[in-house]
Amino acid sequence: MFLLIFYSYSLFVFGEEYVHGQDSHEQANVPKGKIIDFTLEDSKIYPDTIRRYSIYIPAQYKGEAAALMVFQDGHAFLKKGGHFRATTVMDNLIHQKRIPITIGVFVDPAYTGDVLL
Repeated sequence: MFLLIFYSYSLFVFGEEYVHGQDSHEQANVPKGKIIDFTLEDSKIYPDTIRRYSIYIPAQYKGEAAALMVFQDGHAFLKKGGHFRATTVMDNLIHQKRIPITIGVFVDPAYTGDVLL
């Protein structure tokens, strides 16, 4: 409910919805990186929790030193067609050489119990 109210308020105050730029859309000539998903189930620091994390490897990565970017609440940044589209933006900016080859780590919050939501 809060998000709906905030969204409606922001449209009223700012007058328009955010429109994604060109770098937020997949482009045919841009190599796509891959996402590898992992689950951490045996935390010694936070017992009885389970957490998901994903690693984005750019297509251009060949094992050399690379930059690293870490995202908290990672699932929100990985959604195809979502608000952030982080891996699509990273693919495009790396291809354009506007950022260096960058590995992304996307960490979700921990869930209690033994089932991921």
